[in-house]
Amino acid sequence: MKNIKNIVYISLFASIWGVIEVFLGGYLQLFNLPFRGALMAGFACILLNISKIFVDLRGSVIYISLITAFLKLISFGSFKLGPIAGILIEGFIVEFIYIIFGSNNLSVFLASLFACLEGIPHFFITSWIIYGGSIFEAYLKTIEKVALIFKIKKDLYLWILFIWILGHVFIGLISGYISKILRERLKSEIL
Repeated sequence: MKNIKNIVYISLFASIWGVIEVFLGGYLQLFNLPFRGALMAGFACILLNISKIFVDLRGSVIYISLITAFLKLISFGSFKLGPIAGILIEGFIVEFIYIIFGSNNLSVFLASLFACLEGIPHFFITSWIIYGGSIFEAYLKTIEKVALIFKIKKDLYLWILFIWILGHVFIGLISGYISKILRERLKSEIL
C-alpha cells in the first residue's frame, strides 16, 4: 500500500511540475522574460521541497524530474534541449542535497539556491552546444543580450554578470523561504 501511495504522489508532483513547465514556461519563453530559467527552477523547487514531505523516499525527486522531462518532451511546440536538461539537472541537485543533508530547513534553502543557480552555467553550456563556436563567443552573446534587456552599456559586463547572478540568488532564496513556510504548514496539517 505504501508503494502505491508513493507512486501516486510522485505522479502527482511530476504532473503539476509538468503543467507548470508546459504552460508557464511556454509563456515566459514567448515573452522572453529575463530570469525565466531561475523562475521555473524556483517553482520546481517549491514543488520538490514539498514532495519530500509526502514521499521521503531516496530517489523520489529524480523520478519526479524524469516524468516531468518526459511530459515537457511530448508537449506542444518545438523540442528544446535547455528546459529538458534543466528539469533533469534541477531534480538531481535537489535529490543530492537531500541525500547529503537530510530533510530539514538547510536542505530546503540549499536545494532552492543551487537549483536556481544551476541556470547560469546551464545557459552558457547549452548556448555553446546550440550555437557552436567557442564558449567565449557564447559568453559575449549572453552579455550582449542581458545588456540589451537592461539597457546597460556592453562594457559594464561585470555589473551585468553580478546582477544576473544576484537575480538567481534572490529567486533561489525566495523559493527556499516559500518552501519552508509551506512545508511547516503542511507538516502541522498532516501530523
